[in-house]
Amino acid sequence: MPTLPQLIETLRPLAPSIVAFSGGVDSAFLLAAAIRAASFGKEPAAVFTISATQTAESIQNARAVAEELHVSQYIELPSHEMEDPDFVAGTNKRCYYCKRQRLGQIREWAQNHPPKEGEWTFLEGNNADDLSDYRPGSAAARQFGSHSPLADGGWTKNAIRAAAAVLGLSCADRPSEPCLITRLAYGLEPNEKILRLVERAETILRGSGFPVCRLRIITPARARIEVGPDQLPRFQDQELRDTILGQITALGFDEVTIDPAGYHRS
Repeated sequence: MPTLPQLIETLRPLAPSIVAFSGGVDSAFLLAAAIRAASFGKEPAAVFTISATQTAESIQNARAVAEELHVSQYIELPSHEMEDPDFVAGTNKRCYYCKRQRLGQIREWAQNHPPKEGEWTFLEGNNADDLSDYRPGSAAARQFGSHSPLADGGWTKNAIRAAAAVLGLSCADRPSEPCLITRLAYGLEPNEKILRLVERAETILRGSGFPVCRLRIITPARARIEVGPDQLPRFQDQELRDTILGQITALGFDEVTIDPAGYHRS
């Protein structure tokens, strides 16, 4: 079982570091450990890349967590993956192209902002559970020379949440929120309109008491709702079911269904 002291010792020789920060529990915990590992003059920077693939709530969450951690350098950079033809083609390598673009932005910032001491080391927050998933973005991270100390150290999501809770991080129990592009079926071209529809639909679902939810876009006219399996029985309430389906269909879909298997990572 990995421990925080072990992680801190792993991070000490990597200081000063730049953490690819999202505000989620993985990168927040990694940043908290990097802060504890740093000596004076080698404090980490947290860089958050912003694009249309993120929700307004996720951006605010990232800012709040960075403030909570008192990180000495919190930087927001615009990300331009929506202008990359490889990314908008919507293939199963879209996460690779996105990560490539974002890490390029971070590296450019790093080159223009050298640390007070030493050289920047790049850290990203993949965990040990991610190693069993299809994660083409990880290939881009390796190409850019980024380190993945949580994955390398055997930190699972549950272990990270438990350690983050001990540290008192407000995001310790926050549900994971991958970028909105993950809601689109492969082959669909992302655009601002469809991403904002997903954001609005998931806001409706969370506001109706479904903290874990996804709106999967099958085609531009067809969508599927996924909620936590433990919350599926709530849809036996016909009034609730009709209300949610009606509200989300009204956003501009011809057909909206509910996945009877519930939410699953994809």
